[in-house]
Amino acid sequence: MEEISKKDVKHVAKLAELDIREDEIDRFVDQLNIVLKHAGKINEIDTTNVEPTSHATNIINIFRDDIVKKCISKKDALLNSPKTIEDLFEVPLIIEE
Repeated sequence: MEEISKKDVKHVAKLAELDIREDEIDRFVDQLNIVLKHAGKINEIDTTNVEPTSHATNIINIFRDDIVKKCISKKDALLNSPKTIEDLFEVPLIIEE
């Protein structure tokens, strides 16, 4: 299993917009590599005769029929909106260009 590097930690910190110090980066590298080492032990388990499952227990979903009901009108939906553009909600920009 490939180890986490300082470059990896810096990259993730940048993506998460975290401001971390150099000494914290070293500590995170060590801690994350320990976690990966422990998680990697799962690969040592022989799962040859184990049937794949989506849950650890025998859960059965109980589905209901989709029933079409009357919806709220666009006009009513937009009534309490602080800002609208034509017949749409206007939301603040969250991604800078």
